[in-house]
Amino acid sequence: MLNFVVPVKKMDSQINFVDDNVKCMDIHAQQSTAVLKDPPSIRHCDACKYDDTLEEAMCFCVHCTEFLCLSCSRDHRKNINTRNHSLLKNDEMPEDTAPFKRLQNLTKCEVHPENDVSHKCVSHNAMICLVCLSNMHRKCEEIIDYAVDTEIIDTQELGDIEEKIDHLKKRNEELSINLESERMEIEKEAKSVNLQIKNHIDIVTENVLLKVNEIAVAEGDNNKESLAEISIIQANIRQDRALLDVLNMYGTKSQHAVMANYFKIRKREAMTTLDRFESTSPKRMIFKHHKQVLETQTIGEVLLTSEAYLEEQLVCSDELADSEEAGMKSSDCRADQIPLTLVFGMPKSETPFINREVGRHIHMHSVKTQSDKSTPCITGIQATPSGNILLADRENSKLKLFTRTFVLLDEMELNAKPIDI
Repeated sequence: MLNFVVPVKKMDSQINFVDDNVKCMDIHAQQSTAVLKDPPSIRHCDACKYDDTLEEAMCFCVHCTEFLCLSCSRDHRKNINTRNHSLLKNDEMPEDTAPFKRLQNLTKCEVHPENDVSHKCVSHNAMICLVCLSNMHRKCEEIIDYAVDTEIIDTQELGDIEEKIDHLKKRNEELSINLESERMEIEKEAKSVNLQIKNHIDIVTENVLLKVNEIAVAEGDNNKESLAEISIIQANIRQDRALLDVLNMYGTKSQHAVMANYFKIRKREAMTTLDRFESTSPKRMIFKHHKQVLETQTIGEVLLTSEAYLEEQLVCSDELADSEEAGMKSSDCRADQIPLTLVFGMPKSETPFINREVGRHIHMHSVKTQSDKSTPCITGIQATPSGNILLADRENSKLKLFTRTFVLLDEMELNAKPIDI
């Protein structure tokens, strides 16, 4: 009987893969023999779990988002459908697989979830796979191939949002501290006035204190809600940053193109929300006591107003002093200083409406924006609770939001011409 020895030639890729696995096993053996160090967390093969067995994972497939043992990783290499998948071994294996799974889910075709997005149909503004391209979009004229046209995502876009989040959180934290000190200051001042007019002021003082606490609690709750919403955006940005890191390291050109559109939408949504919080003027509580308190039903006004209004009041006080020296009435200065604030307990004016003086100081402001095609025609105006001014522009079919000093915050185009607000 003759024995033949047939030489078998191994592929270089197989030899390298086996060597890597041997090194991985050696490293694991060294770690298991260490006494002073805590044993690392053991990951099990996801494929073997279907056979109700637990095998230690030796690598991680970026495309399948699964941990694989030594045997399954070899089968992964042999299979023609998974041969080109990226496998992460040893220290490259991720602790958190969520960004990898999000990346795979976001780059899948909506019509055919089993296929990756490879093209974009500009005519239908849709991201499609090869099956969609050959069936539903084969007659479309403008098709973008993501394998050729790749858009690189700038990590600074997320950095800008994170910077604005830090700024808004710091501002809201400072407001929370100031809110409590202002509340205590108002209580002290209210009690000081109470000592001067004991017999008549006991009831109205209690009303003011209750109102102060009501405003402080209400504004404190609003501030907490704002912080909570900002924190949610911050958590989403952290997830997107982790997703971006995985995309930059392991993503394909098609995935970069798909995720570029995703990050643009996420940034626009986050910036819109953050700009809304930033445009909201910080509120502060102030207390104004009346000199003729015995003739009123309250000892003062508890106001929730903005810092800009406080600065205007200082300017108005200076103008008021000059006008009194010139023998003018104090109402001349106050006529154009009407605050757009939420007022609690403000006494009604005893002067008949027909005899009141208004509109002495007239200020001209331009409300035309850069995108306007025609001269604005304002058909409606409304003051918002935050102190901003909303205008309806009929000629340009827009709604425009300005600050009290007429700085443009935002504008929205309408499908029809507005006639009122």
